[in-house]
Amino acid sequence: MQYLLIDKSDTLTSISKIVGSQNIDALLAENGLERSPKIGKQWDEKCNALIHSGLPEVTSTRKTALLNSLTGSEDTFEKACLMDEDEWKIFSSLGSFKDALRVPETIVLPNSARVIGDAVSNTSVIGSGVTTSGSSSGRSASAKFGGRTDTQSSAAATGSSAGRGGSNSSGYNSSIGRTQSMSAVGTGSYSGSNNMSSVTGTVSNVSSSTSTQLSVDSTTYRAVMTDLKTTGAINPGIFNTINTSPAVNRGIIDSQLGSSGKGSGGVNPIAANLPWGKIQIYSSLLGTVMDIPAYPEELEVGRQANYSTMPDIIYQFEPWIVYQSSGPREQSLTFHLHRDMWSGNHLDGKANELVRFCEANTFPRYSGSAVLAPQIRIYINGALFISGVLTQCRTRWTGPIGQDGYYLEFELSLTIQEVSEVELNIDTVSKFGLIG
Repeated sequence: MQYLLIDKSDTLTSISKIVGSQNIDALLAENGLERSPKIGKQWDEKCNALIHSGLPEVTSTRKTALLNSLTGSEDTFEKACLMDEDEWKIFSSLGSFKDALRVPETIVLPNSARVIGDAVSNTSVIGSGVTTSGSSSGRSASAKFGGRTDTQSSAAATGSSAGRGGSNSSGYNSSIGRTQSMSAVGTGSYSGSNNMSSVTGTVSNVSSSTSTQLSVDSTTYRAVMTDLKTTGAINPGIFNTINTSPAVNRGIIDSQLGSSGKGSGGVNPIAANLPWGKIQIYSSLLGTVMDIPAYPEELEVGRQANYSTMPDIIYQFEPWIVYQSSGPREQSLTFHLHRDMWSGNHLDGKANELVRFCEANTFPRYSGSAVLAPQIRIYINGALFISGVLTQCRTRWTGPIGQDGYYLEFELSLTIQEVSEVELNIDTVSKFGLIG
């Protein structure tokens, strides 16, 4: 199942440009929406009404069943696993996310920054490695995937369920060469090779339909289901330490590293400990929290006191000093980021979401004659570091150039002027922790 990511500002026109005017009515019918100018607002109101309707929390058994229907796409599987209880109610009742519309199976949209999921439902391949397409009973299928065409055929298992294998050959349309082969006996085994390394693994269940999405890794799947069974909740850290699915553009990076697969320092630049959930920015007007997958490059914290002097009084050897204020504090933060840091695929649009989120918070919201300024909060390791107004957001882009012809590496610089949420005086500040 595919999903189209939307927000409250999306209109009938903006969505029609993505799905096509001939498909817009089918999309609205699939999600129970009426044809109106403000589709995003209509969907948001529908979701909020459902949240406040008093529905009971979704059970672990129901969550397991819903997640099993999403194993064909690791993007939608991970998005579902990270939902809160209100979002689970929406997904269980409406079959879609709070910020996404379900795309009918009669419509197949190209994968983009706003389209996630598998174009064919129930195409789950839970195993190690990547399976891009498959077919059964001697039929063959092909799918276009990031400038690569993959074909695979297999024979139906007979007798003792020992089936003949198939082959999967692919070639990039650039200077990278990569080939893979697959053979299956019983549960199946495969081997693959590219210009850098070889990989071996086991495929546990190969569906008989085509897919261009990465399926959920078996280790990740088992960890999620174990969490649901034992605690009734899902630990977000699973997706930081267990998900080993290779990136879509891994072959391109490999070709730049050379035969050793290492950079000049002998370290694979793809392997990084990303602090998901450690650094977050919250917007009061948008009502959402964004993760920043890196710590600030450096942290310089300071406070100041402002005093003035009274007019000179005769016979005084020092002027009279009068206290004025101790702020506001101005904090600058710089993050060194790469567009591959979110999912390993710099075409996922996640870096753009973060940059636009920060830029948007330098603008107010107009409500009639009222001008509402956003207030942001920066959290480090779950503790509030600073709250205030974002006075400056700057992005500095540098190379190399990605598949979409734009820069991959960038620095995000933020300047926040503090608007404290607690009373600041000598007693309260002296009791602050390390962060804050």
